Amino acid sequence: MKDNSSPNGPEDIRTRAEESLKSDPYGPGDTGTERQTPLFMNCGCIRLELEMQNEELRRVQNDLEISRSRYADLYDFSPVGYLTLDKRGQIVDLNLTAAKLIGIERDV
Repeated sequence: MKDNSSPNGPEDIRTRAEESLKSDPYGPGDTGTERQTPLFMNCGCIRLELEMQNEELRRVQNDLEISRSRYADLYDFSPVGYLTLDKRGQIVDLNLTAAKLIGIERDV
C-alpha cells in the first residue's frame, strides 16, 4: 500500500517545485515584472518545496497514526499474552491478556 506519488528525496521535490513555478511563475492575479527575477523565482521555488514537504510530512504522520492504532489492536487486545523484555529479561511492556494472566492491573 505504498504511495508511489511521494517524492524520492529533496531533488525530486525541488524538480517538482521548479516545474510548478514554470507553469505559473506569477501566481494568482499577479502581473508584476519583479516576479521574473531569478532571486524571486528561487524564493518561490523554496516556498513550494516547503509546502510539498509539509504535505508529505502530514501524509506520513497520518500513516504512522494508523499503523500505531493497528499495532495497539493487535498487541494490546490479542487473546494471547505478549511480553516485551529487555536484554536482562525484565518485562518492559505487556498486553492486557498477559497482565491478566500474571495477575497485575494494566490500563489501556
